[in-house]
Amino acid sequence: MNYVKTIIAFLKHNDNNLLGKSILPKGGDIIWESHNTVQIEGDFEPDWDEVNVIQFPEENECDEYIKQLKAQEDKLGNCKILLLSSMPKEMIKMVNDSFKNSPHSSEDTTSVTSYDEMAATSDVDDPGSIRRFERLRSLDSTKPLLAINFFKFYDIAVYPEDYDANKRKISGRKNYEKYSRIVQKYLPMYGIQILSTGKFLSPIMGKYDSDWDDYAFVLYPSIDTLEKMTTSKVYREGYVHRMASLKKTNVYLSLRGP
Repeated sequence: MNYVKTIIAFLKHNDNNLLGKSILPKGGDIIWESHNTVQIEGDFEPDWDEVNVIQFPEENECDEYIKQLKAQEDKLGNCKILLLSSMPKEMIKMVNDSFKNSPHSSEDTTSVTSYDEMAATSDVDDPGSIRRFERLRSLDSTKPLLAINFFKFYDIAVYPEDYDANKRKISGRKNYEKYSRIVQKYLPMYGIQILSTGKFLSPIMGKYDSDWDDYAFVLYPSIDTLEKMTTSKVYREGYVHRMASLKKTNVYLSLRGP
């Protein structure tokens, strides 16, 4: 499989309020651009004003783009720019189509909580936790939403001591498949699609933590859809496998367009 080079650029607007995109080099295919992004999981970073995801079918075009980026690093200012290796669009389509053809499950998908209830029970001694929910509620609930996920897996999955899980040792990456299988069955029910997924390659610019294994960009019709999905009974039961698999993660929610 010929993977596609992808760049994701997290940008902070400069002092004269020019949009970051206006000083990004031209080139590649922009598959996502956003001017409203909220980080909901992981170590806090700045409130990025803009996120752009750009794919390069030709590797030499990507190499040239990176050269141009580095040549104007001083103009970009505060940013985090990462290089990724993505499944080609044809493969992404096959993956999304496979979700549609999955057998429908009879498990309960009704919500067992809500974001408001989660905010009310969050750690009051952690201002960052409370702030995440406040920012989440500030998003436009009608616009398409991209969940930007970065993953670092445990070498061996780590479950809570009181969890009645399979005790044989299994890698975090392999164990994550348990969570994926649960979630993937329900994506078509909510109109959710994979936009891009693959391997993390390297940081290009920026001083913020960028030590990851994989990534997944998941497109939701709206934040309301995201809430229905992530607060459902079946999702919350599967979430333990995600937590046992991931040593760390960063998750951002990004609204399409200005």
